[in-house]
Amino acid sequence: MLFRSLQVLRQPLTIGDLATAVHCAPTTATYHLHQLAAAGLIAREKSGSSVWVSRTARGDELVDLLSD
Repeated sequence: MLFRSLQVLRQPLTIGDLATAVHCAPTTATYHLHQLAAAGLIAREKSGSSVWVSRTARGDELVDLLSD
């Protein structure tokens, strides 16, 4: 779930859209996103009632490394 979430984040997504893409509940996605944020692999930004999630440069590097 963690790595799949990183792979899906080729572009910024809301938590709800990310949860749909990885086939889980938004609460489950939020739990895993906290772990990814703590590791510096994603960034979250609140915009109105939505939270947008994007990969950091470190997240991009990890996906590139593990996808080869």
